Parts: sequence; structure tokens; C-alpha cells
Amino acid sequence: MEDSYRGDKFDSKIVQNKPIIYIDNHMFRPDVMIQGFVGDDKVPILCTTILNEQSLDLESEDVLSVKNEVITELSQFGKYGLLFYYGELKENIDKACLAKNIYADQDIVKYVNFNNDNEHLNIYKGDPYKKYFVKDISYKNQNELRFIFLSNRTDKFTPLITKENDHYILQIPKLLFYHKFDITEGKALKIKTLSNANE
Repeated sequence: MEDSYRGDKFDSKIVQNKPIIYIDNHMFRPDVMIQGFVGDDKVPILCTTILNEQSLDLESEDVLSVKNEVITELSQFGKYGLLFYYGELKENIDKACLAKNIYADQDIVKYVNFNNDNEHLNIYKGDPYKKYFVKDISYKNQNELRFIFLSNRTDKFTPLITKENDHYILQIPKLLFYHKFDITEGKALKIKTLSNANE
């Protein structure tokens, strides 16, 4: 990341609308309640954008390009993008985590309307880390696949990012297949479908 832009102020939080709260037998009903746990902002997150039907336009029969709204969203995070194969990245992350004895969890981000009742609260049940994979619908153009990195997958949570730091570096093996591109020229990035990939 080329700047300190974080994006979603509710990242790693559970957002609840108009909850009923009792404190010393007094009922309160705030408009919004944000829940988290100590150290939840010290969990390293790797955010990627999935190139699929939600993020690509069909330019011609065999050629795809990144949607304008996706380019606009991604340009907030820096000047350059890196196109890579998911399988290779996942394999390299798994190798690095095994060597460091840490745990990586991944999922496709679910985009929900935080202003629409509290239906999204069911997503979090039974897993305190699910909140890293839920964002408000206003961020849907990020179309994310995320990885989070944990010291372990138990209730005994120890953050990988120390109090003194705001980042964690996981050295993975070098990617063999990738393409760096200028995000502002993302629309010019043409992706050929497999039927036409050899031309």
C-alpha cells in the first residue's frame, strides 16, 4: 500500500443497528453499536480483488476488461495493481505459514447492508474471526478475497502485529506468474478467455 488509507472504518468490527442494551438495569437503544475484541486491529489482513463476472466487463466475444467502478475503488489504495493466479498465491502463503507456525484463514468477503436490520449478525455466530470477511454493501466494488493471519486458531488470541507496529511482513516464495499494471490504466488491461488465450 502506498499510503495509510485504511478504507472501511468498520473493518474487523461487528456492526449492530439499534441494539437494546441494559446497563445497571437501565435500557439504552443507540442507533449503532460497534463490537470488537482487544487486538482485533492487530490481525494482519491481505486484501485481494477477485476478477470474475462481478468485476469484469465483456469487451468482445473473447476479451474481458476491469469495470470502471472497480478501477475507481482500487485506485484509492495505490497506483499499481498485481494480477496473479490465486492457486500459486495460496500455495506460497501456506508454505510461509507452515514455516512460521502461524495460521491463515481465507474467504470471499460477503457484502451486506449494515443499515438493513441485523440479518448479517447470523454470519458471525460461532466464529469470532468471521467479522473480517463481512463488509458493508457500499464496498462491493472491491470484490474481495481476503486472507487473515493468526498466531493460532483458538480462543487464546495472540496478535501477530505488536503494539509498537502497524504491520506484519510474511515473506512468501516469489510468484512465478504475475503482471504488474497501472491501476488508472486498468480498463486497458485486456484479459483473454481460455478459448482465445493463445492468440
